[in-house]
Amino acid sequence: MATTIEIGDKKYSRRTLETLAGVKNFYDVDDNLLLIGEAIDNPYDFPFLLEDIYDMDFDEDLRLALVRIQIDSKLHMRDDLEGEQLRLYVAESIEKMLFGELLMEGDGKGKEANNNKKDKKKTKKKGSKKAKSSSKGKGKGKRKGKGAGKGKGKTKSESKNEKDDWGEIYI
Repeated sequence: MATTIEIGDKKYSRRTLETLAGVKNFYDVDDNLLLIGEAIDNPYDFPFLLEDIYDMDFDEDLRLALVRIQIDSKLHMRDDLEGEQLRLYVAESIEKMLFGELLMEGDGKGKEANNNKKDKKKTKKKGSKKAKSSSKGKGKGKRKGKGAGKGKGKTKSESKNEKDDWGEIYI
């Protein structure tokens, strides 16, 4: 099986086109995917393809194709470090340019996170890291023994945890 595919007067990597298409055996490749494939296979030509890529019509399928390239590049990073880093850079740059952010960046913007925004807001309210301080001085914050009244008047736990204007301690 050939490692390159010639379409028109341009050569493309079979691996790149298969990864973009999301299937091993393909018969027809969208022009947008060919343009992306050209940029990924020839990263030093990428700056000259920016306008064409920026002006093309795109959807979530293109984003998933770019994510597939990123995953594939990370999986093959040990085979050819420099080449895979270039592929990864081009795929991430195109995704950021077209979609504004990376899907796999780990910022909670995945498909499930977008569907459950209300649930996350409720969870944040319940699981916040604020603890109300008591004005009675009970518990670990109470100072005992000699020298309890000396110094700046802060206990060890109070000096570690800062209070805000409402008397809440941020841990």
